[in-house]
Amino acid sequence: MPVQHRFDPKYLSHKFNSNGLKYKVGVCIQTRHIVWINGPFRSGFHDIDICRRALIGALDEDEDVEADGGYQGEPHYLTIPKDAKDREEWFMKTDVQSHHETANKWLKIFDILRKQFRHDLRKHSSVFKAIVVLTQLSIEHGSPLYSVAYCDKVAINQKSDMKN
Repeated sequence: MPVQHRFDPKYLSHKFNSNGLKYKVGVCIQTRHIVWINGPFRSGFHDIDICRRALIGALDEDEDVEADGGYQGEPHYLTIPKDAKDREEWFMKTDVQSHHETANKWLKIFDILRKQFRHDLRKHSSVFKAIVVLTQLSIEHGSPLYSVAYCDKVAINQKSDMKN
């Protein structure tokens, strides 16, 4: 999200070629609800570093995260499409990513997240959280994210091993 303040290379978003902030959003595959948000982080902060700092410690022991290729480096907590064992699993993982991108797109419907934020930066986080609440209410009351067929093969194999 572009923000207006003095240029600082730490805040540079190479994607948008300007200063910016980023937030991380987690969507539950089963319920299709937004279940986790964190930020703001400066745009120059790498996704995997944000994950290490903010998400991994919040996971339960038996939880892991489906993520995109920008999250390589934490295979005990994160799985990416490249980790797929076969074509079917790869399609499942990419479908989950599309599902999450739909949630991100709905958040960006609010122009304030696409256009330059010209207010006090201390208010940015509150504005983002309000947008997340509005989006979640929309998901719960009439515009749910589409469902995806998802089978956690690792969990199934672990349960199978425990029975033997």
